[in-house]
Amino acid sequence: MGPELPQSSPAPISQFGGPFHGIWYIYLDGSLQGSITLTQESKEVKSVVNNVFTNQFEGRANGNKLKISTEIHPVNGEDSTVTWKVSLRDPNHFSGFQTVKSIGSKVKTALDGDTSII
Repeated sequence: MGPELPQSSPAPISQFGGPFHGIWYIYLDGSLQGSITLTQESKEVKSVVNNVFTNQFEGRANGNKLKISTEIHPVNGEDSTVTWKVSLRDPNHFSGFQTVKSIGSKVKTALDGDTSII
């Protein structure tokens, strides 16, 4: 037998393009709303603006949990904050809640994300 080789630790998992990076199909109360593209660099997560989600979401990932939000400023109405708090169920699915807050109002809706449109 030869000499014992030194143990090496596994290579660290890259945080860039982490577990929330990619295209997600969004369901509110089980109804498909459209897709959103999320970009993740380290813990920072942002959405890419598209024709369905016209405001950019920004927030942070912490392990399997994600919290992102955006401000909505309608021309004729009250400003609102939309917040998503979700957790990964597996690499291709997350679930949690969308909360929409405005002055004197708070609406919480079931939110699911899926990387495939099944």
